[in-house]
Parts: sequence; C-alpha cells; structure tokens
Amino acid sequence: MDTNDIHFAIRVASYAQALEALRAKGYREDTGPDDPMGISVSIRVGYPQIYILDPDRNIIEINAASADLEH
Repeated sequence: MDTNDIHFAIRVASYAQALEALRAKGYREDTGPDDPMGISVSIRVGYPQIYILDPDRNIIEINAASADLEH
C-alpha cells in the first residue's frame, strides 16, 4: 500500500477507538503491505494516521487530531 498515493481520508474523534474497532474486526499491523486485512499506522504532519484498503483496494486514511492512546 503506497500511502502517498491519492486516497480518501476521514477524521475521527478518537484515534484509540478507531484502532480498537479495526482490530476487533480482524485488521492487523503485522501483515504484508497488500493484505486486505492489514493496517498501516503512522504519525505524520503532527497527527496520527491509520491506513486501510477497501474491498476495491482503494486506500482509506483514518486520522485524528491527537493519539489518545493510554500509556
């Protein structure tokens, strides 16, 4: 998955809840880059981002204003 490619993005209120919901549905970070159940997690330009592929292999970015993960 090339996250620099053109893609659709949505902003969510809670990064942690979005990540938890994806993991509950079977999405994982330890897959190959083209696995349809793979997620890519990063922090760029100051806010956290999650990237997934939709069924047609379009990239979807999910981002939030902050990484509200518990430490």
